[in-house]
Amino acid sequence: MVRQTSGTIVNSNSNFLEYFVVWDSIENSYYQEKKGNWTVVLLAEGKFLSSRSFVIR
Repeated sequence: MVRQTSGTIVNSNSNFLEYFVVWDSIENSYYQEKKGNWTVVLLAEGKFLSSRSFVIR
């Protein structure tokens, strides 16, 4: 694991949300030398929601 992003509060106003978006980024200087296969894993309350793989060339 490269890092774990700190928690994000979603829907603090208790509104109906069909979708929500959370952004995170890793500085270019960090991953510039870390070419290869990467995977992002999304968890909510410790439960697996999704994962997506990609390649940095």
